[in-house]
Amino acid sequence: MAGATQTTVHVGMAGDAAVVKIAGACTFSLCDRIQNWLQQPAESGCPTVYFELRQAERIDSTFAGFLISLATEKDGSPAKRVHLVSPPQPIATALETMHLMSLFDVCDGLDDSPAEWRELGQTDARPEDVAQIVIDSHEKLIEADDRNADVFGPVVERFRADVDRRRSS
Repeated sequence: MAGATQTTVHVGMAGDAAVVKIAGACTFSLCDRIQNWLQQPAESGCPTVYFELRQAERIDSTFAGFLISLATEKDGSPAKRVHLVSPPQPIATALETMHLMSLFDVCDGLDDSPAEWRELGQTDARPEDVAQIVIDSHEKLIEADDRNADVFGPVVERFRADVDRRRSS
């Protein structure tokens, strides 16, 4: 696609907080690699995650649901405090449209930046893993606000049907 920007993800630690800096589109394709990084031993105990979005261009519903999933307890794991740093207007508008913006702390900058940044490379997520991320993320959107059910309920149903079809074949 002409003019498409490659998305980069850089991560680092600032005290006991994990920092994720995204330049480009915040889409479903980033969820798996960010989740994998946050599950590493040094990062898994971080109670706080900052998403530095100053250079982010847009956000899709799967990534929005992924942010919600980080901020909610799952399988006994404590929720993380999720902060959005300088989200551009298109991202703020998308989160408002999905009735999510009030669930995040929004700040203008980081109190403490990581001393070292590391780029997260692409991961080769299996199609069934991607489908599960899409399902989980959209369920979180619906749990976060009932008004999202009409829009995102069909997404969950469609991906569940696809997963079920793959399992039975």
